[in-house]
Amino acid sequence: MTRRQRPLNPAPDADVAAILRRVPKIELHLHLEGSLRPQTVREQANRYAPGSPLAQPGWERDFWRFTDLPSFIPEFGTVLRTTIRSAADYYRVARECFEDLVAQNVIYAEPSFGPRTPGQPFYVPLGETLAAIDQARREVEARKPLRIGLILGFSRTHLMPDGQSAATLARDWLEEALAARKGGLPLCGVDLHGDERGGARRRHLSRRVSRGRGSRARTSRPCGRRRRAAKRARLPARSAAAAPRARRAGGRGS
Repeated sequence: MTRRQRPLNPAPDADVAAILRRVPKIELHLHLEGSLRPQTVREQANRYAPGSPLAQPGWERDFWRFTDLPSFIPEFGTVLRTTIRSAADYYRVARECFEDLVAQNVIYAEPSFGPRTPGQPFYVPLGETLAAIDQARREVEARKPLRIGLILGFSRTHLMPDGQSAATLARDWLEEALAARKGGLPLCGVDLHGDERGGARRRHLSRRVSRGRGSRARTSRPCGRRRRAAKRARLPARSAAAAPRARRAGGRGS
């Protein structure tokens, strides 16, 4: 029997799991707010809303009732409104997210985050949100082999329903994020979050976002998925060394 014909002898499941834990990984689709630890949700709920079901031990087993994305979004919104109410909260969520990535041996990740719009409950200005997330990133990257590229998410649900107003807000946000990028924020793209069947539509945002000063934004389609209204506007990387292979993979979708 030749080497090519020799039957495979797969490793035991435990060995495979150990190998998967050790192998370096790249995470290209991660919602920062969705990385909340259940324990963090409970602690934050006890701080802000002690009577909430989220403040109970094991809340994650009984809280969820959603059956699809449209029914998930309001439930998830309840979690976010209860747990994230300040820049310090964004810092904690980001710090724990990045530490969890390190624990999984992730070496590069592109988490996206969706700032609240003015007028929403517990609104935190974009600049404060960016600064908090970037502080967490700097602290973790300084001592761990993890590199982060941030994606600014525009919420379909919470952007103003008037397309023109939504596009203006998106442009203002993008220009503010680009200014932070010049100061070292590793912004690598923008995205649309939420249910594609409602909320702000891409065609209202794309032209205005692309006109963001210095953005040179482009859009890309997620690889291997059905045709979607949601497309990501990618920004040029700060340097080719930041994520040599991840950048090329990220450009094809996540």
